[in-house]
Amino acid sequence: MANQELTAAIQTTFKRSRGTYGAPRIHAELSSTGTICSLNRVARLMRKEGIQARRRKQYKVTTTNSRHSHPIAPNTLNRQFWASGPNQKWVGDITYIQTKEGWLYMAAILDIYSRRVVGWAMDKHMEQELVASALQMAAANGRCKWPLPSGGLARECCTTQIGEVNTQLVTTSSCLMLIK
Repeated sequence: MANQELTAAIQTTFKRSRGTYGAPRIHAELSSTGTICSLNRVARLMRKEGIQARRRKQYKVTTTNSRHSHPIAPNTLNRQFWASGPNQKWVGDITYIQTKEGWLYMAAILDIYSRRVVGWAMDKHMEQELVASALQMAAANGRCKWPLPSGGLARECCTTQIGEVNTQLVTTSSCLMLIK
């Protein structure tokens, strides 16, 4: 096949892909239709014609906004990630998972001593109730020796630490250490 014919086939395939196919995919498409050519030849002709695939924009999830006026909770754990017994120190974090229906947020509470998840919660939004639910699950599982007040200090502390997911998500153990 001559270069002009191959270039026309490349342009047709490129337009059908709405400008998203690069040389490897165009080569695969041409090969599947019975056109014999090498990947390097397709890439060279694409460069020569100025055909370049649009790159997908990297999706960046922003979960922390440090420019706010909310108070930041003190770091009572102070990087001491060990405990002499269970339920003395809990740490937590929030993660997000992309699904076909949108983002799913999950908060998990871990006991530093056993390194086990003692409470977790999932929701379609990342608000203070997510962390409060994870703390309530940990308490409901009987892993908490002290009471968690409903809507009280735990919620206030988590609000201070997480706010509108503005501040550091370092430890929810500082919430619990304040309650204890």
